[in-house]
Amino acid sequence: MAKPIVGIIGNAHLVNNEYPVQAVGIANIEAVADLTGAIPLMVPALPRIGAISDLIEACDGFVFTGGRPNVHPSQYGHEIREIPGRMNHRMPPDGTIEEKFQHRHLVSLTDGGAFHRVLGAREVLVNSLHGQGILDKGQRIVIEGYAPDATPEAIVVEAAPGFAMAVQWHPEWNAASDPVSRPLFQAFGAAVAGRAGHSAAA
Repeated sequence: MAKPIVGIIGNAHLVNNEYPVQAVGIANIEAVADLTGAIPLMVPALPRIGAISDLIEACDGFVFTGGRPNVHPSQYGHEIREIPGRMNHRMPPDGTIEEKFQHRHLVSLTDGGAFHRVLGAREVLVNSLHGQGILDKGQRIVIEGYAPDATPEAIVVEAAPGFAMAVQWHPEWNAASDPVSRPLFQAFGAAVAGRAGHSAAA
């Protein structure tokens, strides 16, 4: 029986500052391949290439990765992106790649929520790296995890028909050996396998 297919959303890059390409980080590819039991497939971030309905039909699940670009605050009614009292959650500009992706802070999870059930803990240590975050949550978005400075770090989509969990950290980094990332990807793999009609990934 063929393995499930997981689409990983690509990002736009320039090779040699001039040749446009689409790329997906190897850490994301390996996390999907090693922990979900699915075949990773890069989905170009080019809206005119392929209909969304065709992609949904072709894939059993999707990983929406982080990207370099941010949306300017003026696009959602704000002029200053800094919020008083918040920590700097951005990736450090210096150091090795391992140092940049080190664990940064704890995230407190909602008791009995989806993340609590999947991770088996009310507090987890994560490598939170992001330049922006949620200020006003959208409809059906449930915030289940907060950083010590009250920044939302883990969300679920209420009444979603399938697995719909999102985080502000980078679970793909050293996913196989990380006690938070591994069960998160495995839970995603079980959901993907269920949608595809396969047994859950080991």
